[in-house]
Amino acid sequence: MPLLRSHTIQPPRRRRTAVRAAAVVSGLALSATLIGCTGAAEPALPGNFPAAVEIADGSVLAAAQSDGVWTVNVKLDQGDTRQVALDELTGAGFAITGESGTHGNDRVYSLGNDEYSIRLGVTTVDGSDLLTYTVAKRDAAAQ
Repeated sequence: MPLLRSHTIQPPRRRRTAVRAAAVVSGLALSATLIGCTGAAEPALPGNFPAAVEIADGSVLAAAQSDGVWTVNVKLDQGDTRQVALDELTGAGFAITGESGTHGNDRVYSLGNDEYSIRLGVTTVDGSDLLTYTVAKRDAAAQ
């Protein structure tokens, strides 16, 4: 009798999570490249960026909005840490729902409240934490 192999199909949610994590890691890599760049003016947050999402103090390296998703890259001032950013978000009512490490000191935190979900990617470059916020409005039907 031949051996039967069971095949599992990855649930769509796991694929979405993997794609989001890959996007955050890609954003971290791009942001790490941009750290040494200087420009005339610091990019501004998009005008419709959610006021409920606290962005840590530091230098905004890039900010964009597309299809209801906002992405912001921030280089924290020397001495400030990722914990400051996490404390600001949890103080604003966001709960940490997950954490994963990519390698070394790099992390991706998942946070959310009733209205928004956030992926906060963190890497350390030259002693400063570099944050990548990916913010999406929650779908009311999915709640």
